[in-house]
Amino acid sequence: MKLCVFYVSVVEINPITKIANENKKQGSTKSPPCFLFLYIRKVGAVLILNHQKTMKNTTSSTLQADLLQFRGTEQYYKHFTGLIYTDGISCVARVFKAYWIIDLVASYQSKKKVRQEPFQVYSIKVKENTAIVTITDGNDNILASQKIEYTDLPMEELQLYCVNKVLMLPSEY
Repeated sequence: MKLCVFYVSVVEINPITKIANENKKQGSTKSPPCFLFLYIRKVGAVLILNHQKTMKNTTSSTLQADLLQFRGTEQYYKHFTGLIYTDGISCVARVFKAYWIIDLVASYQSKKKVRQEPFQVYSIKVKENTAIVTITDGNDNILASQKIEYTDLPMEELQLYCVNKVLMLPSEY
């Protein structure tokens, strides 16, 4: 899979919709070559095209740069445990099929040492399909650590913030 992030103005979305509607009217049964996730922003929209290709040519640094496009959030999502998360976290979970990250952060909120910290930093370091998750208070004081036996997360490192029980990407802070 290849992840591409593009900014487009809201005006540019209409031709895309028009083409899709015209294909539908003509009875085209062919599915488009990508899945489309649309995030409406105040200025425009972020289109994340999840191509049906391999991610071999996509580097971890490219994916990190793509995630930096998230600034603030337009919508909050609620985990069944009460943890709140942002558009950026929702995108990571959907695109990388990594809902386990939200579950992991939510599960650590039950630990007193972690729960007492209003600012938590979750660092996920991936190496050869295994990961180490380290939770700190933002000042390099380790609150907890866990080894993940298997993950297919395509990034070498991912950092998340949990601020007052709201999980977000660092760029959304």
